[in-house]
Amino acid sequence: MIAFRFYIKSLESLAPKESSLLGSIEPLSAVLTTVFWLNEPFGFFQWLGTACLIGMIILLALNKSSSEKKANKTARTRGITRFEGEQKQKDLFTGS
Repeated sequence: MIAFRFYIKSLESLAPKESSLLGSIEPLSAVLTTVFWLNEPFGFFQWLGTACLIGMIILLALNKSSSEKKANKTARTRGITRFEGEQKQKDLFTGS
């Protein structure tokens, strides 16, 4: 319960893309735990799933850099800093 609370609190300080990247790593860490701690076999389909997860993480990371460039460009054209834009989004989300 404590770990879940820390996880939820950490999401408040992370950007949505960062939290999705961290969430994508969770299944991979679960598989590694079962292989090394519980001595489960790691076959072809597990390797295939691992490759899919790593590929998706790479795609999300590459997409993150291009979306950050777009956000910075949009913020500059509107005359606001990126931090101000993120703060406005947080205010809308939290209802402040």
